Amino acid sequence: MQKKPLVLYIGVVRQNEFESLMQRELPLGVILDSNSTLRPADLKAFCVVEHSDFSASEETILRLVDSIQEKWPIGCVLVTHERYVLTGALVSEHLGLHGISKETALVCLDKSIMHERFVQYIGPEATARFKKVASKEELIEFVKEVGFPLILKPTNLYNSLFVSLSQSPEELLQNYESIVHGLTDFSQKAGQYHVQPYIQAEEFLQGKTYSIDCIIDAAGHVTTTPVVDMISGHDMGWNDFHHFARVLPSRLAISEQEAMSDLARAGVQALGIRSSIAHVEIVQTSQGPKLLEIGARPGGNRARMFDLSYGIDLIHAYYQVRMGNKADVTPLRTMPTAVISPYSRKQGMLTNSPDVERIKKLKTYFSHEVKVKPGQMVGPSTLGYTAPLSIELRGDNADELYADVTRIQSWQDLFVVS
Repeated sequence: MQKKPLVLYIGVVRQNEFESLMQRELPLGVILDSNSTLRPADLKAFCVVEHSDFSASEETILRLVDSIQEKWPIGCVLVTHERYVLTGALVSEHLGLHGISKETALVCLDKSIMHERFVQYIGPEATARFKKVASKEELIEFVKEVGFPLILKPTNLYNSLFVSLSQSPEELLQNYESIVHGLTDFSQKAGQYHVQPYIQAEEFLQGKTYSIDCIIDAAGHVTTTPVVDMISGHDMGWNDFHHFARVLPSRLAISEQEAMSDLARAGVQALGIRSSIAHVEIVQTSQGPKLLEIGARPGGNRARMFDLSYGIDLIHAYYQVRMGNKADVTPLRTMPTAVISPYSRKQGMLTNSPDVERIKKLKTYFSHEVKVKPGQMVGPSTLGYTAPLSIELRGDNADELYADVTRIQSWQDLFVVS
């Protein structure tokens, strides 16, 4: 009997990123990055599980892909983490499958080139003023043009890692030194020896951050998801931009949500994204919405959120456009939902597990996941740490849900470190 085409994940596949495809009895496969510290899902249901060193040559991974293809025809390639966008594009091109091109992947992975495209195809008002900097001298020249406050960020990372806000020349130079050293160490620990870290300086956009995921078919037609409200570390008074909370449905006015959707469509079209999904982050400023950045993969936790809140199957929509079809993301219901990712404000060794019983007593509590154990290091995203805890909230009453979000935000003793 002829096998159904394999759905091949590249790099990693995590919980809530494959289950709906498994329920449709689609055969699943994955090539895991042997260098990655990301924790994959339980892969018992996967027909193919291979490992590869993603810091090795392209040919090494493509040879492995060819060996899989000989045993099981590959129907499409899915990428759910920023780190593997380029490799996924290479594999799709190699197999002649639907997906983004290598050129588009490189644009999406370099925030400076990305912003150049925004300016070129939409206009300078579409995003913040920016400059890729390779020295303190270049940074100082850019400050003379833009002024303070100023953002520094890696051009090719994710999760707001090493993003800093500077209010003065002294703070700016200190943050620059910190990010230079931090990026080098991070790349080595992540096994990304071949990745050259660069830094982008950006005008700070005053306003709240929101996100939209876009599903783009082979013809370039863009379908957008509902807007997600976000609460960042900066919104809470921290000196970083980690994503503390993502909340549905949005509290923005419908007209503002529509303007964001229009800008998101223009952004993905400017980058040339086809047959893919794209995660778009937007800042609502006093001058209107402005593009922050776009990733050529689903947003973190978005598949889970859209399912819980609207009954939208984002991963199946991703699969549909990767198979050359049109996707359906029509909402089936509306249920207030939030995903909370608390961080430790202080760097140190975790001495006790978070108080899970206190979390479970929240009125809109739905589920949680503790991602670290006592004895492991935790800290802020500016130092390269990811969230040690995830909390899901869900309930009929949006006000009660927001009250629980605020309650978690007020807990200063969630992580005890030494």
